[in-house]
Amino acid sequence: MVLEKFFKTYTTQVTSAWLYILILTIVLFCLMIYLRKRGLTRRYRNTVQAVLFGGIMALSLAGILALTLCGREWDSRMGSRFSFIPFWSYWRTFTQGDEGLGIQIVNNILLFIPFGFALPLNFPRFEKLRYTILAAALLSLAVELIQGFTGLGLCEIDDVMGNTLGAGIGGWLWYYCSKLNKNPRSQTGNF
Repeated sequence: MVLEKFFKTYTTQVTSAWLYILILTIVLFCLMIYLRKRGLTRRYRNTVQAVLFGGIMALSLAGILALTLCGREWDSRMGSRFSFIPFWSYWRTFTQGDEGLGIQIVNNILLFIPFGFALPLNFPRFEKLRYTILAAALLSLAVELIQGFTGLGLCEIDDVMGNTLGAGIGGWLWYYCSKLNKNPRSQTGNF
């Protein structure tokens, strides 16, 4: 039941923002091509790899921006716009069984996993997990502050923590996959 509500919420959000995601992906993909030509991204021997990995970066960032900022009415948030009480949404979810908040918490984590994976995939500077986590925390904080000041949503520290956790998971997955790729046994096909 909860899983069904999660998928319904997620698909509703994505289908309502698909045009924003598409436009932002194209713009950000062009930016990735520009950065690649300037030598600011990771170099890959295979052009298909570079295009694919740049596309993953563009799509992940477009998804974050579109789902958190686009398609919402300015000043639509009534009442308080800021919540700096840490873990309030987690507490309410677990003590009061608020499924809606639980779904939002999971969405916040999942939204940043591709970003945390794509950042070191495209930019060597972010190979260290702490830089990926810092970049995600700053991006999330910027998004939350924009939401709070414009009334597009609630600016809350719990979202920043969930987004940062998601990027950390994505960064760890990149690190793990890159180590598997460098394993001599995986290159020779021996198991």
